[in-house]
Amino acid sequence: MTTPSLNFPDAMDATAPAWLRAWNRFWFAAIDPTGLGFMRILCGILVFYTTLTYSDDLLSYLGPHAWLDKTAQNHIRHEASIYYPENNWNEAPHASKEEHGEAVWSIFFHVDDPFWVVVIHIAILAVMLLFTVGLWTRVTSVLAWMGAMCYVQRLPTTNFGQDTMLIILMLYLMIGDSGAALSVDRWLELRRLRREQGGNANLALLPSWSANFAIRLIQVHFCIIYLVSGSSKLLGAAWWNGTAMWLTLANYNFAPMRVGLYNELLYVLCRNLWLWQICMTGAVVFTLFTEISFTYLVWSRRWRPFMVSCSVLMHLGIGLIMGLSVFSLFMLVMVLAFVPPETIHTFLNEISDRVRRRIKPNEAQRAPSASKEALVLSRA
Repeated sequence: MTTPSLNFPDAMDATAPAWLRAWNRFWFAAIDPTGLGFMRILCGILVFYTTLTYSDDLLSYLGPHAWLDKTAQNHIRHEASIYYPENNWNEAPHASKEEHGEAVWSIFFHVDDPFWVVVIHIAILAVMLLFTVGLWTRVTSVLAWMGAMCYVQRLPTTNFGQDTMLIILMLYLMIGDSGAALSVDRWLELRRLRREQGGNANLALLPSWSANFAIRLIQVHFCIIYLVSGSSKLLGAAWWNGTAMWLTLANYNFAPMRVGLYNELLYVLCRNLWLWQICMTGAVVFTLFTEISFTYLVWSRRWRPFMVSCSVLMHLGIGLIMGLSVFSLFMLVMVLAFVPPETIHTFLNEISDRVRRRIKPNEAQRAPSASKEALVLSRA
C-alpha cells in the first residue's frame, strides 16, 4: 500500500524561515520510492541468506544445549554487571558499577524446545521472504526486523559487523514505505486500480515523503558510521606508519592466503620495498580519505559520484581480501541511498529492456516451428 504523497515542504507556510523550509525539504520532500524498493529487495535477499545459514546447525545456536546455553544467557541478561566510564576528562582507574543485566529481548530466550525452535525459524524465514518480494510490506517489514533481532539478541557471542548493518538497514526499511515500488504490493495495487477505475485509472507511481525520510536516515547514519570508523583509525599507530593494510593483507584468518596467485602478489610486494611502501601507504591514505571525507564531500553533487565510487571500491576490497563478503554487501546496499532514484529507475529499465530483447528473438525462432506444426495438424 502506497503512503500518501503529502509533501511537507509544500504544505509549510511560505512565511517560514528559509532554513526551516530547507530543513523540511531535506527530510520530507516526496521522491520516487523506486530506490528504496530496490534496496528492500537486495537487503531482503541478504537477510534471508544470513538467517538461512543458521539452519545447518540450528540447535547448536538456539537449542537447549546451545553453545551459549540458557544458564549463561540468563546470567548475561539479568546478572552481568555493566560498567560505565567516567563522564569527565579525568579518567578513573576503575569505572563505577551502574547496573546489572541488559534490556534485550528474543523469542529464543523463552523457547528452546527443538521442535518449536525449528517451527519459529521456518516462520521467520517465510516472513523474510515475503518482505523481500514486497507482500504486505508494512507488516512483514516489522516482523522481519523483529525476527532478525531475535537471532542477534540471542547470539551475542557470534555478532559481527554484518549483524549490526543488518539491523540498521532493516530498521530504516521498516520506517519508510519500502513496498511502494518493485513489490507484490504495488502489483496488487495496480490490479485493484484497473479493476475499479478501468481505463481512467492513474497508474503512475506516486512520490513518497516517507521514502525520502528513510533514505535520509540511512544517509546520515552511513556518514556517522564512516566518520567514527575513520577518526578512530587515527588513534592507531599502524595507520600512521602505513602498516595497517599489510596487517590485513598478510592475516591468515582473513586474507585468501590459500590462493596461490594471492601469495605470489604478496611475494612481489615483499621483494620490492618501494612498491610495498607505495601500495601500503596509498591504501591507508585511500581508506582514511574515503571514510573521513565521505561525511562532508558526499553532499556535494560534484563530489558525490566520486565518493560513492570510492566507497564501492573500498568495500569490494574488504569483501575480497578480508572475506567479509556479506558485511560488504550490506554496506554497498546502504551506499545505494546516495544514488538518485532516477538513476536506479533508469538502470532497472535498461536491464528489463535487455531481457525483453533477448526473449523476443527466441519467440521469433519458435514461431515458424509452431506454424509448421499447425500446418501439419490442419492437413491431418
